[in-house]
Formats: sequence, structure tokens, C-alpha cells
Amino acid sequence: AAEQRGLRIVTANGEADLGTDAGRMFARIKAAVARQEVDRKSARQKRAAQQRAERGQSWGSRRPFGFMADQTTHHPVEAEIVRGMYDDFLNGVGQREIVRRLTARGVKTTMGNDWSQPVLRNFLLNPRNAGLRAYKGEVVSEAAWEPLVDEATWRATVDRLEGRGGPTYSRARKHLLVGVATCGVCGEGMRTNYTVAGARQYVCPKHHVARR
Repeated sequence: AAEQRGLRIVTANGEADLGTDAGRMFARIKAAVARQEVDRKSARQKRAAQQRAERGQSWGSRRPFGFMADQTTHHPVEAEIVRGMYDDFLNGVGQREIVRRLTARGVKTTMGNDWSQPVLRNFLLNPRNAGLRAYKGEVVSEAAWEPLVDEATWRATVDRLEGRGGPTYSRARKHLLVGVATCGVCGEGMRTNYTVAGARQYVCPKHHVARR
């Protein structure tokens, strides 16, 4: 940025002077070393996350719904609510109706927010609930905690939510602009659904904009 704007920067200890070729070389070397340290730290963190996943250990600090603060012990109230979610869904109750029931009972997420259809869908898709550990969208091991629902229940739910019959599991994005396009009115990220005619479209979650 300094080079682009013709700005001369000199460090207080005199080690780097961007007004000289030697000073610029010194600064670039320092920056390259710093970048290497960042990359090395990132690689260590990613490897640690993968190893924890392969060992079935939990990752992250936020308490998952259905579990106590230790992330492994079942919550005495929420665990039953989770089982009820899966039972209702597999028995034909719609996602919006499940959300309505949760709201009527005053059930909140662990962030203290009301449930919504997208939040419910992502929750039901989470392999953690079946005692499975995922890494980058792929199940890699059995988890170190007891499942809230059995694996067959979870996989049946995933198959129905994803609209397919196979037992595989993937959380990879399937539509180009999901997570990229935003609503020009409210700024929310665009999602996808189907029109009445059966065409796929991008939609604002607050119903401001829809585009095929």
C-alpha cells in the first residue's frame, strides 16, 4: 500500500526504511517470514482439527443443542426435544410446523434465538446427533459421545431432507450462488427453493427477492 501511494515508512528502530531498496527488501523478507508463520500455524490447527475428528472428539466452544456444557452428556430436557424433532419429521410433520411447535413451547437455540426452518434443517442434518463425527462435510468416525438418535433415524432424515434415496452424506454446497449472492433489500444471503412450477430459484429468506 505504501509503494502504491508513494508513502515512505521508516520503523522507529531503523530496521526498515521503505524509502530505500535495501529497506524494502528487508521489509519484504520480514513479511514473508511472518506469512510463513501464519501458514504454519494454520496447518497445525487444521491437522489438530482433523485428528480430533478422527478420534471422535468434539470441536468448538459453543454448547450443542441437546447436550450439556461438556458437549458429551445429554441434556435432560433438550435430548427428548431432539428425539421428538426427528420423530415428528419422519412421521410427516413439516419443518415449519415443527418450528411453530418449538416456538409455542418457548424452546430456544443454545444462542438464545428462536428456531427457524433453515436452522432446524441444518440441525437435523448434523451427524453429531447420531453419534457421528464429521470433518469438512464427511463422516470420518464414531463420536466419543452417546447419540441422541440412532444412525438409521438420522440417515432416513438426511435422505428425505436432501431428496435422495442413497445413504451417503454431504454438506457441500450444490448451487453456485448460495453463500455468495445477497438480497439487495435486506442483505441476507440468498437460499434456494422451488417455484410452484417446479423450477429452482434463489430466494431471500425474508421473501424480498426471488430469481430463477
